[in-house]
Amino acid sequence: MANFDRNQGNLLIDDNWNLWFIDHTRAFQRTERLHDPEKISMCERNLWRALTKVEDATIRDRLEPFLTDLELEALLMRRVKLVEHINNLVETNGEIAVIIDFDSP
Repeated sequence: MANFDRNQGNLLIDDNWNLWFIDHTRAFQRTERLHDPEKISMCERNLWRALTKVEDATIRDRLEPFLTDLELEALLMRRVKLVEHINNLVETNGEIAVIIDFDSP
């Protein structure tokens, strides 16, 4: 979502150790550039499935009430670039090294 203001002050941990990201006032930037893609080396399997299967129309339907056309277009392009980046990691390093499974609590 291109939130360039991610910092420790914008993270909360509840009593069950759930991590909550707060303060998204600088999110959904109108840039098509991935922020620090070199820091992305793995992806959780369920997130990976969602990223590769979700259709642009579904994203648009859900977010049009909240985002401008420019913000939506940039988000969709970043998703494409993220999928490409992760695909390249899988091709280079193998799926077992990139696509990870979190144990259910």
